[in-house]
Amino acid sequence: MNNHIIICGLPPQGLFLLREFSKNGYMVHAITIQKSPGYYSKYGKKYLVDSYADIKNTLFDLYTTLPKDTKCLVTSGKILTYFLKECPEVYSLFNIESNPIEAIECFENKYKTYELADKINLKYPKTYAISSIKKEDFPSDQTISRWYNFMRRRVLWRTKRRYH
Repeated sequence: MNNHIIICGLPPQGLFLLREFSKNGYMVHAITIQKSPGYYSKYGKKYLVDSYADIKNTLFDLYTTLPKDTKCLVTSGKILTYFLKECPEVYSLFNIESNPIEAIECFENKYKTYELADKINLKYPKTYAISSIKKEDFPSDQTISRWYNFMRRRVLWRTKRRYH
């Protein structure tokens, strides 16, 4: 039985997994890019790296020393994004529990998620650029607005009751 497990990222959810797997007899190898809460835990073996590229290098080093069926859990959104964009080959090396990769890629991108929601007729609040809004289109009792900086636009508005 393989009792090794790798956790990439040690935010609070990574700390939880680190503790629970360690208490249940697993040898946990935890990789983190910053000294997040889980880094200070007494459980597991921690690898503090300087960059996302170093995470990849550390994973490849672990791949050569650990059993080939070692599971890898990704608990950091930034690390997951790095894996998706820069080194998808990590998915072929380890049994990453965040599969299927197609679903992750969809939900990692807000607009792909909205396209999926449209396709399955799931309602969600619509986002408007301020330049596209006409005052008469939005009665004041049905609109929630907030300042929102997204993709270098100055202001976006979100509606509460208007859906696609």
